[in-house]
Amino acid sequence: MKPVERERHAGSCPPYILYLGRLSRSKRPDLLAEWFASLKEERETELQLRLCGQGKLGSEIDRRFGHLGAICRLGFVDEDEKRKLIEGCLALVNLSSNESFSLVIMEAWLQRKPVIVNSNCAATHYHVTKSGGGICVANRNQFSQAVVRLQSDWKLREKLGQRGRKYVTDNFSRDAVMTRMLQMFRDM
Repeated sequence: MKPVERERHAGSCPPYILYLGRLSRSKRPDLLAEWFASLKEERETELQLRLCGQGKLGSEIDRRFGHLGAICRLGFVDEDEKRKLIEGCLALVNLSSNESFSLVIMEAWLQRKPVIVNSNCAATHYHVTKSGGGICVANRNQFSQAVVRLQSDWKLREKLGQRGRKYVTDNFSRDAVMTRMLQMFRDM
């Protein structure tokens, strides 16, 4: 476990939002860092952004936003670290507009964590709207409002996380998938 995680689980680490994925332009961690930097400039908060993943944008994000001290790039994390990071976060954020399905969103929901997604991504927007497990945002202002709201309202975080978990278990559990497959074969 990395030092930052030992601190988080000891309860001495600031709250954080989490990004899990490649650090590439198509996934938009640069946009997330930019919007987060604006939030930090507008509001006094101890909130952090933790970016997990590897890619060419990592050094650009460090160069542009390293002065904040609130954006922590953790690089590649193994499955155990990923699970612990999701467990400790306020919300998982995925601003990509090019997802067909986001496994990390489903993983966050299984741990009862709300998500923040890009309104312009048909797939993640669909899942968040259908589940009621998160907040869709289209711009920096909406992102800031969503983060502030989730940070200040633990009941909302809990409600969204519960809805997300129910959605995953109802639609993507082994039994749910097998039932749909059997029905598909019956309908042939």
